[in-house]
Amino acid sequence: MADIHYSITLFSDWHCGSGQSSGPDSDKLVKKDKYGLPIIPGRTIKGLLKEAAYDLFEDTDGFSEFVKSCFGSKSDSKDPVSKNVFHYSNANLPAIEINYLKGKPNEISKLYRNIPFNRIMEETGTTDENSLHSMQVTIPLTLNGKIMNIPKAYLSQIEACMKMIKRLGNKRNRGFGRCRFFVDENREGGLL
Repeated sequence: MADIHYSITLFSDWHCGSGQSSGPDSDKLVKKDKYGLPIIPGRTIKGLLKEAAYDLFEDTDGFSEFVKSCFGSKSDSKDPVSKNVFHYSNANLPAIEINYLKGKPNEISKLYRNIPFNRIMEETGTTDENSLHSMQVTIPLTLNGKIMNIPKAYLSQIEACMKMIKRLGNKRNRGFGRCRFFVDENREGGLL
């Protein structure tokens, strides 16, 4: 078994939703940690990698075993013994940045902004008067994460999946969430 430490550098505003709103300020808030700092949930990372795995390896020998080992299967939720041993951590800001920002709400607020959206009526091509809403986005930055307990036989496939991911989060087809994954081979436990 091995672990991969990685960084995700985001090149555009991005939104990984929390499912919450803040009333009139924003209809969609981003997912945050206990300090109010942005995170990308581990399940989001897992889903992105699984989608990339299907794009890259679906027609190869051993694909179903690779998917089951790395991402689990629906039957795993009913049978805890067969559950995959992979663990996808949340991607967080680097520790030095977290320590600096903790308890500084004015600085933390600079990581976010609200973007307004309108719905365009197909019939007229004009905006619907009742459709104004807004979405909170996070500014471009870099987050770090870790995938633990990877069978060594699958390390190269997981790394190939990471290289395949170019966008994440909500409205990625509209230019949000442009990103690049980097395997951090210099950190202890990088790609072993």
